[in-house]
Amino acid sequence: MGKELPPGTRVRARVATAFVPLGAPGVVRGSWMNIPHAYTVCFDEQPYSWLMWEDELECIKAETVAVALGEP
Repeated sequence: MGKELPPGTRVRARVATAFVPLGAPGVVRGSWMNIPHAYTVCFDEQPYSWLMWEDELECIKAETVAVALGEP
């Protein structure tokens, strides 16, 4: 990615770990000032946050939701 991920950025795991499955979506909670390219990430439906490296994450772009107007 090569750029700072601010808190609140939606991400997905690019690798599987002992605690996080491949492709798991989550949100960046913060970065580690003393550890370059390291982030605390809270993955959806998990009670804990995990330390993840920048190259283990990919940003999730906002998905457009289509809404049919006037149709039941």
